[in-house]
Amino acid sequence: GNGERNPGHAVGDYQLTPERIAAVIERGAMERARDNVRAIQLVKELMAEKRHATADEQETLARFVGWGDINVARFLDESPDYSWRKTEKAVWKEVQDSTTPDERKALRRSTLNAHYTFDIYKPLWEALQRAGFAYGRVLEPAVGTGHAFGFMPAEMRQLSTLNAVELEPQTAAIAQALYPSARVQ
Repeated sequence: GNGERNPGHAVGDYQLTPERIAAVIERGAMERARDNVRAIQLVKELMAEKRHATADEQETLARFVGWGDINVARFLDESPDYSWRKTEKAVWKEVQDSTTPDERKALRRSTLNAHYTFDIYKPLWEALQRAGFAYGRVLEPAVGTGHAFGFMPAEMRQLSTLNAVELEPQTAAIAQALYPSARVQ
């Protein structure tokens, strides 16, 4: 369920908090790129093992911020910049080793749209509640990693049917692992 979190067992939907968001967005570009790589590696492992993420694994997946930031997207380039420091080249190699050429192509295509607007989700759900929405069918047509669902009040989320669409396959898989109650296509 969505209640207590047991770090060793599969859990329900991830619950976002302002503290969790701050911990992600305050990191530098190299750290965010490494977080992206770890999330991609983990979601591939989950898919291969056909299992749900544990609470600890959801924390790793939630650090995926996409590649929309130009300082993060540069690690998707086909070759490292000659002026990069050794640490930057190491991050580039991690990205190359963790993704296929087709996956990098899909990730590069997503860079123009891979921006997270955390600030709108909480007010959005509050406005819908004020308008009388308590539960129902929800469609998020550009879900990213699903954090619109992460800000959804837990009771509303538990009583609703969540549907989502995400074009980039790695990001869609991460959304599904973070929000297993949702149907992510």
